Amino acid sequence: MELAKIENLLEKYFEAETSIQEEAILQAYFAQDDVPDHLTQYKEMFNFFNNSFSSFISNFCSTF
Repeated sequence: MELAKIENLLEKYFEAETSIQEEAILQAYFAQDDVPDHLTQYKEMFNFFNNSFSSFISNFCSTF
């Protein structure tokens, strides 16, 4: 994906203006191995959110 689009989505994200679909684009982008150095701090953040959500779902589903 074009770097400028990702940077634009990040701006929208931090202003709480992204849609769920746009947040999914960000999560998919930051799940890649190759992320520019100036964006690596966001890679860690989005991976944390994704892993935390997956863990929550696993724990929730195991209670049934």
